[in-house]
Amino acid sequence: MLDKTDKRSKNILVKQDTKLLRKKATIEHNPKKVIEFEDNIDAWVDETTALMWEVKTKENVGHRYAVNKKYRKNIRHAHFMTDNVKDAQLYVNKLNHQKYAGFYDWRIPTIDELKTILQKRKVNERYIKAPLSKNCSYFYISSTSCENSEGIISIAHFSNNTISNITKYANYYLRCVRGGKLLSKEVD
Repeated sequence: MLDKTDKRSKNILVKQDTKLLRKKATIEHNPKKVIEFEDNIDAWVDETTALMWEVKTKENVGHRYAVNKKYRKNIRHAHFMTDNVKDAQLYVNKLNHQKYAGFYDWRIPTIDELKTILQKRKVNERYIKAPLSKNCSYFYISSTSCENSEGIISIAHFSNNTISNITKYANYYLRCVRGGKLLSKEVD
């Protein structure tokens, strides 16, 4: 549960090596505060939608993720891939296993969820809500597949404020989300 005196913090257990350490998860609620890497914020809650968004770090903001199972098996063999390509679902599972920011129900967002953080005007070179503007990649994948095309997914472009459909047989940036009916699944 959130501490009543500080709604931005929550104690969670983090496994490091073989020891369990108590870490204070920091969750930002301010819709105008631009989150810097140095702020060590774990997540941001968009109070207009009740969605909680993962805040990227300097270490993982540039990581790219493969979403197609067949493609993930061949990541190491693709000549155009870099070493920082990760498996999207394994990344989500890792966040949930670690109870990232105190929760275990993180997921790949739908395109409708990504649309809620797109903005009409740029903030720090991106069309994204201010709190996420300093730790944002160019575009993010969604879990939304196109109805008429099996190998196509929707992505949101935060560099030019558009939504497009693209093959799921490549690699993309990922920002996880949680919320909706699952928002009440907290970890003590």
